Amino acid sequence: MTKKRTAFYRIYSRLWPIQRLWRWLWFRLGGKVAGGPFAGMRYRSHAVWGNPGNKLLGTYEQELFPVLMQLDRNPPPVVFDIGASEGYYAVGLAWRWREAKTQVYAWESDPRSQALITAGSAENQVQDRIEVYGECTEAVLYEAISKLRPGLIIMDIEGAEQDVCSARCLGASGEAGSVWIVECHHPDIVETLKARFEGRFQVEVIPNQPRTPADIRIRLPLFSAPLLNDRRRLVNEGRPFPTPWIVAFPRQG
Repeated sequence: MTKKRTAFYRIYSRLWPIQRLWRWLWFRLGGKVAGGPFAGMRYRSHAVWGNPGNKLLGTYEQELFPVLMQLDRNPPPVVFDIGASEGYYAVGLAWRWREAKTQVYAWESDPRSQALITAGSAENQVQDRIEVYGECTEAVLYEAISKLRPGLIIMDIEGAEQDVCSARCLGASGEAGSVWIVECHHPDIVETLKARFEGRFQVEVIPNQPRTPADIRIRLPLFSAPLLNDRRRLVNEGRPFPTPWIVAFPRQG
């Protein structure tokens, strides 16, 4: 290893790791999301999975911003967030649509992430409109759709989406008028789910776009990303392979 590479490794991996960088950013931003659809929302300084830096900056999954803005016209009264992680969407949508009093049901199998959802909902004063559950199976989802009739279903369950998004779940959600946003973790899953949705839904496949520091649309506080490569590290969503989304709106009539 060259001296230059050794110095780089020591600075970024030992002295200034990504965990320290995003916690420093969180401190400089006053503990709030600075951009994107949830700008102003209080957010934790850590997460069990992923890089909170891009969520604090408001660049996380920005391909989906137009879908959320479209839903702003008539916010859904009930939202399902399946694979909610630390609650960025679960808390964020309850907070964004607080005037509509949207009720959010979040499923997350990791107890540590469940605790973060609970804490985040309390910090943003939406705890009365968020319910947190454990693992969401196909049977659980079908029963919940039939009973609660969600207007929006967001799903990110690391490859299990093909099993949970069954034909009967899609049928029940079509009758309920649900909009789906499903992150797909394999090309075969994209094709399978697209075929299931088509007919009852208007389907669009939205690919991931590479992230660059140019995606940061806000003016950061001084010294919030002090080193040369910090902005690039903050916007990195850590996707080792493409994970496009299926966005499906129910067909009218």
